[in-house]
This record gives sequence, structure tokens and C-alpha cells, in this order.
Amino acid sequence: MDKRTKKSVTILTGALGSGKTTLLNNIVKQHPNKKFIIIENEFGDINIDKQLINTKSENNIFELTNGCICCNLNSELGLLLNMLIMSEVQFDNLIIETTGIADPGQFIQIFLSGSRVNRYFELDNVICLVDAKHFYLQFEQIDEVKKQIINADTIIINKIDTVESEKVEKIETLIRTINNSCEIIKTSHSVIDGKNILDIYRHKAENIEQTFNQFTLVEADHSGKNFIINQDKHDHHHHDHEIESVSITLGGQLDLTRFAVWLDNFLFFSTEEIYRFKGILNAMDTNNRFVLQGVYKTFSIYEGSEWRTDELRRNQFVFIGKNLDKNNLQRYIQSLMQN
Repeated sequence: MDKRTKKSVTILTGALGSGKTTLLNNIVKQHPNKKFIIIENEFGDINIDKQLINTKSENNIFELTNGCICCNLNSELGLLLNMLIMSEVQFDNLIIETTGIADPGQFIQIFLSGSRVNRYFELDNVICLVDAKHFYLQFEQIDEVKKQIINADTIIINKIDTVESEKVEKIETLIRTINNSCEIIKTSHSVIDGKNILDIYRHKAENIEQTFNQFTLVEADHSGKNFIINQDKHDHHHHDHEIESVSITLGGQLDLTRFAVWLDNFLFFSTEEIYRFKGILNAMDTNNRFVLQGVYKTFSIYEGSEWRTDELRRNQFVFIGKNLDKNNLQRYIQSLMQN
């Protein structure tokens, strides 16, 4: 592989029976001129899904055994990716289909870690399928389903033909309370004709920047500290599902080195459960904004677009997880500011 042309990576996740393999078949069918590498993470010793994928050759399907995320994922997937890097196999897109009880954050971390892997692979889209018929049962009983929704860039509400339209609307509303930056697509039988979900690079800096356009400033401290607290209309707390979304906007310039050191220590020692976080940073000594992207204890900071001369330069953050202390978070980050 040539690292000058990074390969696009799509992570396909969703609860058991939500339609992931059907969607995968539809994607392959819709792109007959693309060559895919498909990695299957099957739970169990026999990979049934691998036998259901319609591809031209079995040589481009790789299997991760037993779905053992905590024990095997980092080493086994890492070895497989390195094998692809060292090989001469030619392909256009890499698709990783996770088992229905997988936490996709564990996969995402591999591509955000700054390791050798992300010199050759670029995370494109994290797709989550939800089963409209069984959504509430799965959402309340399976913690990984919540994490799949939180970490998704695109959410496909599948099997809408099996329920009333009112239920679909309620499912969408609930999804928006914990992930308001995702695209939502509604389908039956995992058919996504006319919708492009490949090579859209939701994790590129400019696309992450766009997700912050929804924020509105509602409170400003005029004490001279240029300190702004932002709480958008989707910043709900203490839902029955216990997932919190905390939004913070701060004026001033951020010392990136101090911020990175603080964040690394905070994530390592914090008792708060942080599943996903991202931000736009107004860094010192630069005319470009920086983009923060993180999952659990792994994060990356990279240069984004140039600030316009007519726009307010500010720092914006979104943290999603459990037991989040907004006051502490904003106090810690504020201490790193140069006003």
C-alpha cells in the first residue's frame, strides 16, 4: 500500500438483527466497480455472516474471531491492518462490520491514535443501523446500543415498514438527544438507493467544523474574562437512559500544548465516563482553527480551516457520556486560556 493515497475506512455497526449484513450486500451491489476489503467481527466460532456476503471473491473477506472486543480487538485488528499495509493487495475501500454487541468506540480509537495505521487508512464514516421494531427494547437493555448511536456519523433507522410512522419519529427524537450531529436515514430492508454513505469523510476537519454551526450563544459573562457558557437546545440532562451531552463555548486563546497535556491526564484519571468528545479550538499564535476529535481515552488534534476576519473566534466543545460535571470541565479548560 502507498501511504500517499489513504484507504477509506467505513465502520458498520448496529444491534443484532438490525440489517448490517443486508446493508453490506447492498453497498457492494451498488458499487460494482469498487474493490472492497471487508473485515467481519463475528461473535462465535462459526462466522455465518461471512457466508452471506455476496462478493466476487472470498479473498477480500477477513474474519476477526469470537467477537472478543476487550481481549482480541487491538492486537488482531492491528495485525490485520498491518498485513494489508505490507501486502500488495489493491482495493478501494475497507469496511469493518462489527458484531451486534460491539462497542464501535474501540474500533474508532485505532484510527485516531496517531499510530502507523492512520498514515495509511482514513476513517470515513461510522454507520449505525437501528431496528425500528425492536429499538426500545435493545436501547434500554443493551448498553452497547447506546454507544453505537453516540459514536455514529450516520444512523440508519431500518425496518420502518414494520412500525407506525409515529414510532419512527419518536425514535429519531430520542436519537437526537444523544447524537445531534449525525445524519439520519430511514429505510426498509437496508435499501439506501440514492444515498451516498461512502467516501464522504465525516471525520475530516471541515466536516466536523460544520457540526458546530448549530450552536447558539445564550449566556455571556461580562466580567472581563470573555467567558461564555453555551447550552444548545439539545443539551439535555438526566434522561432515563443516563446519557448526558455537555456543550461548552469559551472565549480566549487556548494553549494547545497545555490543553493536550491536561486532556490526556484528565481522561486517564477521571471518574467520569466519557464516550465521545469533539471540539473547535482557537489556538494561540495561529490563524487557523484546530479540530479536536476523541473517543474514550484516545484523541487527536489537527489543523482545520482558517478563521475568517469577520467571525468570532472561540473554543467549542461537546462531551457525551455519563456522570459529567459541566462546571468542572469548563473550569479546567478556562484555566488554560489566554484572554
